Order: sequence, then C-alpha cells, then structure tokens
Amino acid sequence: MASQPELQPRRAAELLGRIEENVHHVIVGKNRVVRLAAAGLVAGGHVLLQDLPGTGKTMLARALATSVGGSFRRIQCTPDLLPSDITGSSIFNQKELSFEFVPGPIFANIVLADEVNRATPRTQSALLEAMGEGQVTIEGVTRTLGRPFFVIATQNPGEFHGTYPLPESQLDRFILAAEIGPPSDAEAMEVLARREHGDPIGDLGAVVSLADVVELQEGCLRVVAAPAIRTYIVSLLDAIRSRPEVSLPASMRSGVYLQRASQAWALFEGRDFVLPDDVKLLAVPVLAHRLGMRGRAKAGDVLADVIASVPLPPLRHWYWPPRSSTTAAHRRSPGCSCSRTGSWRWSSQLFCMHSGIAICAARFTFAPPRPAKAHRWNSCPKRFWAAGRSFPCSRATGCRSRFASRPAAVHAGPRASPAP
Repeated sequence: MASQPELQPRRAAELLGRIEENVHHVIVGKNRVVRLAAAGLVAGGHVLLQDLPGTGKTMLARALATSVGGSFRRIQCTPDLLPSDITGSSIFNQKELSFEFVPGPIFANIVLADEVNRATPRTQSALLEAMGEGQVTIEGVTRTLGRPFFVIATQNPGEFHGTYPLPESQLDRFILAAEIGPPSDAEAMEVLARREHGDPIGDLGAVVSLADVVELQEGCLRVVAAPAIRTYIVSLLDAIRSRPEVSLPASMRSGVYLQRASQAWALFEGRDFVLPDDVKLLAVPVLAHRLGMRGRAKAGDVLADVIASVPLPPLRHWYWPPRSSTTAAHRRSPGCSCSRTGSWRWSSQLFCMHSGIAICAARFTFAPPRPAKAHRWNSCPKRFWAAGRSFPCSRATGCRSRFASRPAAVHAGPRASPAP
C-alpha cells in the first residue's frame, strides 16, 4: 500500500481556514478564542472554555463539532450524573438472555461536557482516563475510543452556586483554557440581527471530514520545534517555578502541551516550524489554568511578567534545517509573496512563512544580501546598440535594463570612454 503524501503547510492552513470561517457564521467576533479551540483539536488535546453563563461557550462547541463532521454527543453535567451515564453500561437482554454493552456518550468523536464543574468529583474522574489515554475501562474491559476524540468542556466560575472545583489532575488534562468574554456593542448588535429569525446553528454543515482532521493531527506532529524553541519553553517553566506567588507550578506535561499547541498554531499560519511568538502567544492559555496561586495573585499577570523577563532565543537558531548544504537558490512556490530571487543561506535556519521554503537572506539583518556593485552605464566601454535592441555588457550586469530605460537616441552608437 502506497504511503500517503505529507500534509503541506498551505493545505493545512486552507483546511483550518474553512473551519474558522464556518464557525464564525454563528460566533460573532472572538477570533482568538475560535482559533484556540480549533488549535486544541488539531493538537490532539482537549479544551476548557470557562466564562459566565450566556457568553456562547456551548454555541462555540456545537459549531466546531458541526464543522468537522463525525459523531457528536453532549453531556449535560448535573450533581446527580453517574459515571456510567458517561462511559456506558451493560444491560441484560431478555430476548438473547445475555448482557449487552450500551456505549455512553464518551464514545463519540466530539464530546461536549457542558458545565463540567456541576458534576460531582466522582463523575468528573470518569473523564480522566478517556481524556488522558483515549480509552475507558468498563467492568474490567478496556475499550478504545474512536479517532479523532476531542472533549470540549465548559464551566462556570467557581463562585456560582452548585459548582464543584475541578481537581488539578483533571485541569492538567486540558491542553488549553480560554475565556470568551462579553461582546462589544457592535458584536452584540450583529448577534441580535443574526438571531432575529431563528438560530443559525441549524444551517451549519461539515466543511472538513474526519479524515482531514486526522491528517491535520498527524501534520501537527511533523511541525519542527528547534532545540532553541525547546530551551525557551524550559526557561519559561523554570522562571514560573521561581516565582513566590506560585504555589503549584507548571508540570512537565504543561511544557509538552505548550510545544504541541505551538505546533498546531504554526499550521494556522501555513508554517512547518515553530516561532518563539507562537510560544509567547499560547503561554497564558496553556499554563494559566494549571497554576496554583497564593493570595490574590493572578496567573495571567504572573505569566505576563515571566514572558517579558525571559529572553528570546537568537534569531538564527529558530529553525534547524534538515539539509547539510551551505547555499541554495531561493525557489518561490505558488502562493509565496516573497519578491526576492537571490540566494539564501542554510545558516539562516529559517523557512519562508508564505511558501514553506527558505526565506531570502535579505529579509533579515543577520544575513543581508551581498550588495551588487553599481554599474556606471556611461563609462562602460563594452556597451552598444544594434539590431533595434540593447545588448548586455560583458563586464557587469544591468546594461540591458539600463539601456532599455534610456531614450533610443542615447544608444545610437558607442560613446567614447576611458579604457578599462
């Protein structure tokens, strides 16, 4: 059986753009939150949406699940919800005189755990194995969940009545957490206009297939994180542990998730390598909900100080190229907006953000292009004009273009000039 071609960054960005555009048919604004939720799916993790009631958490989860197709099940968490209501149970079939397993909603591709902090801790623990291992054990039998498997959990703030705080072990299973926030006045007006004649969620359809989602998840694993990027992530974790306001520092799993989320974010930008800006952008969504704070300190403020204090790796170490050659020609692929056609150096260790190939050295100060020596057309002894067109100079480049930009009378014949 022939191997499948690798997913190209441009193709990945196109698929993810479809998902974002489809979700925005029902979600007004909130571009960053929508992309974070989609990045959690591509990274193979699970997403926690936490905010006040009525801010669109459930609507976002439903729109994302509809956009990717596959099976979708919703778990409305309540205090009387049992673990078997999530995982399933065996029921005696009187006709067959045997027990039959009836799978629970956890066996869907996209699972929405709505208001997860209203369930009891015993029920919440039923999600741990499924989210961490992709399997559940029921009555001593381990059953594997389908692929892709993605849990979107929503929760209300802890000060609301009837809520049970999620344990640290379960919070650590979510690759990132996001807050939607209230809409602006313009966004609120648009929401009212879209819902004047009904709920637009019913008009949504799938824009990508489950096979596309699996392909995106596999492509995410092939995104390159250079050693300097990993060093930068470790430096962030060390700086967090040294802060006195932090009582529960970030675990090693959080570093793994930060790298994986950065890989997924790079696919949105059409890149196959991670930039430090990806790590900085995702540090708060990935790490904030995992930290235990002392007093009135806020995790977001501490992370902002840490990000500002940890220096970025040198630019030349952002990407480690897979080739060993020293120089090569810059080849522009379709969709590349780079206008340079000169040469670039493998020592720059960077790829073009637009096409996925090498970035011209001219775009960076550490590897500038070699400036061409100015050609003095009026002192070149080899220039001439014949047969109605200009001929290039044999001593330096540029004669043809310079002659073409001059009036025809200038090229009527050779001009006296000093010997070379």
